[in-house]
Amino acid sequence: MIVDGVSGLLVSPFDAEKWASAIIRLIDDISFAQKLAANGRNRAFNMFSIERFVLNYEKMYEDVVLSLIHI
Repeated sequence: MIVDGVSGLLVSPFDAEKWASAIIRLIDDISFAQKLAANGRNRAFNMFSIERFVLNYEKMYEDVVLSLIHI
């Protein structure tokens, strides 16, 4: 779940020139590469953390219970 230019760089897997360009950009601009890495880590943590997992499970169980009440 990469957001292009925010948490990573999206490049066509069959375009070697664009791959090379993206890699060179990351090598040449270390602060940009670090920003992408930090954003990617934060995004992954927010989407897949144990806290998020528990909240999603709680919501699922709540939805099931509410659906049973309305039957």
